[in-house]
Parts: sequence; C-alpha cells; structure tokens
Amino acid sequence: MIKSHSSDNHQIKEDQRASNHPRSISWLEILLFLAIVALVLSLLYTYEQEVIHFVDLLIAQIPRHDSLKMIHGEKADIRSDLIIADIYSIPDELLDEDDRLTPNYWKRWPIVPSATYTVAKIYQRGQSLRNDPRAFSVIGDCQSEPAVFFGIFATDRYSLSEDYAHLQTAIDNFADSFSRDFVTVKNGLSVASTFSPMWSDPERCLSAETPIECEYRLHQPSFMIISLGSNWTANGSGTHTDYLLDIVEFAVEHGVVPILATKADNVEGDHSINRSIAQIAYDYDLPLWNFWRSVQHLPNGGIDDQREIVYLTPIAWDIRSFTGLQALYTVWSGLQIDQ
Repeated sequence: MIKSHSSDNHQIKEDQRASNHPRSISWLEILLFLAIVALVLSLLYTYEQEVIHFVDLLIAQIPRHDSLKMIHGEKADIRSDLIIADIYSIPDELLDEDDRLTPNYWKRWPIVPSATYTVAKIYQRGQSLRNDPRAFSVIGDCQSEPAVFFGIFATDRYSLSEDYAHLQTAIDNFADSFSRDFVTVKNGLSVASTFSPMWSDPERCLSAETPIECEYRLHQPSFMIISLGSNWTANGSGTHTDYLLDIVEFAVEHGVVPILATKADNVEGDHSINRSIAQIAYDYDLPLWNFWRSVQHLPNGGIDDQREIVYLTPIAWDIRSFTGLQALYTVWSGLQIDQ
C-alpha cells in the first residue's frame, strides 16, 4: 500500500508555522521570574551586613594583651584593635573616595586615629602662635579628672609592656600635662558650659572669660582632647553638634589640634551624639579616638550599672587612659616632630 504524502506535507507546514511564532509566556512563569529577581535583590541588600558581621568575627579573634598595669591594681584587658578601618574586608560602598569609612559606620572606625594633613596644618599654625609643643589640654567632665584619667602617667605606678614601650616618648614629652588641673575639666561639664563664664574658675580666670578661653590662655597647648557628651540631655544631638563645632573652631583658630573622643554610654538612646562627633571629625579631617569601641567587650559596655548616673567601671577607666595615651602618641608622633 502506497502512503499518501499530502497529509505529511500538511503537518510539516503546520510545524513550520508554529516555529515562526514564539511561545506565549504564562503568568506563572512571569511570577516565577519576578520572585527570582526579588530574591537576588534581597541577597545583594543583605550582603553588606553579612560582610560586616564577618569582619566583627575576625576582630573578635584578635588577641588581647595585658599591656598596662593601671591605677586600680588590675591589668586592663586591652584589645590590640588598631586596624585602620578594617579595610581588607569592608565593601567598597562603605568607603568614600579616599577609602575612609563614612560617619554612618563610626562604630567600626579604629580606636586609635592617626595624624592627617589637616592636623599638620593646624599644628604649624599653633607653633607660629607660640603654642607649647609639650602641652595638651583636656575638655571633659569629672571622669576626665587626673584621679581617673591620665593622672597615673605622672606617677611611677604604671608599667608599659614591650609592645607599647614606645608610648613612653609621649609620656616624657607631655610630662607636665598628665596631672594638670584643667580649667576645662569639671563635674557636669557639657559642650555648652565650655563657653559659659559661670563655669570658669574665678581664682584662675579673668572676668567674663569662658573655661576654654581661660584654659588656652593659661596653658597654651598644642593638642586638646575633647571628651564630652554624657551630660547632654537637652534638645538632642543637634544643638550638641553646634556647640561641639564651636569648640573645634576655637581650637583650630588658635592652632590647637583637636582630638575628638566618642563616649561609652548611649544616654540619648540612638547613639546620635557619637554619630555627630564622628561627622565633625570626618568633615574637618580631624582625629577621632573611638573610645566607645575599646570597651564594647566589657560587661555593659564598660558602664557601671550599680550607679544611677552614667559612670565608667574601674577597668573602663584604665582602658580609657591607655587608649587615650595611644591616640595622643599616634597623632603627635605622626607629625614627625623632631624629638
């Protein structure tokens, strides 16, 4: 029996016509595609946080050193956390064009800052104004008094480990400042009261002279450690920023290198004050001593939970003195000043 070719030809033509028209996409396929896109975007969105978490895990493995015998008879548990911006594992989107972490990520800024070109220019201006290259001042509250901050370095009750023996050069250079009774250190002092003559020492300051004006006139320092914020409760961080800017601008105008410090507490509830401190350091290219980060491994972040007011624990005081010395040394020595 001979098979007819007409039906075969008809089928071939039908197949050819079908192949010339693309298959329509079903709603199910569209929804599946959109779900895949959403999943990819979600993974990209969370990538940043995953990498940051990984960085924190790496940092947690950094060994701790009993580096300094401190005033309270214990040895401070100091993290060797001097990584400059943890740059090897941080996504590019967290860094600016100069490879600096932006202020939103101040919690990951290094504990110890370094000198910058801006710092060098401020210092040079100060030397032209005859500021003392062997003097620093502190602006702070009662937790910046020599009994709990820096005063130990004016005694023989400290000992530096071999890894930190180089810090002795800063202790020697600034020997007359560590035990100084700063006009700008007083119980309850805030950024606002720094500019209030009512907070000046009437026995040492001139009439109508503010604490910061009086301190500069009497001591004429080349460096100024600014550690404030715990006593600020009114109007949030906005006004705090304005007053802190006034302090920074006063220092720069007088050729004094400001070293800004974050605080261990979070009395404002959202870390906005530390964030604003970091913003000023970032905008003005100034050194920021990230004290907050240095005590995060301590119980309650180094805050004494047995007190009604914000107060550091003894071990946090010790870490504060030591990391403060590191910050002062690094900024000062980074200027390559002839010893």
